Amino acid sequence: VLMDAHALALQPRSIDYVFIQTTLMHLDWRIVGQAIAEGLKEGGKAIIIEPLNNNPLLLIYRSIFSPYRATSPNFLSFNDLKTLGQIFKSSSYHTFYLCALLTLPIAKYERVYAWLSKPLMAIDRWLFSVWPALQSWSWLAVAEYTVAKKRSHCILA
Repeated sequence: VLMDAHALALQPRSIDYVFIQTTLMHLDWRIVGQAIAEGLKEGGKAIIIEPLNNNPLLLIYRSIFSPYRATSPNFLSFNDLKTLGQIFKSSSYHTFYLCALLTLPIAKYERVYAWLSKPLMAIDRWLFSVWPALQSWSWLAVAEYTVAKKRSHCILA
């Protein structure tokens, strides 16, 4: 299906699954989220993977080194993903890359990167379990949403 993401002409309850990766940062996530909620069938799921905006190290990296800075993305916050989740029956979130951000400068050295990233990801999981608020400082979040709560009243402000 090819159509404007801000004017999705989806039939109500016509979609089983939606997968979005690093896209909402270029769109009005409220409009797109609303269309997804209305288009999902009963039992349908939406999986959304987006980079987050709260980590100060990432903000520096993105403003200086990121090849995508020219597109002026509006990175979502962890709270934005939770706000989006309010119009769905259920939602769950997983975050990645807090300490593992330290591997960013060596990402081109695949073996070293793989060797360092695994223990740092384990530290991230431990930190998130001890101090859940740190999740908002992650580089990346995966949100899973299932069917809208009330189809006629799922409006995001």
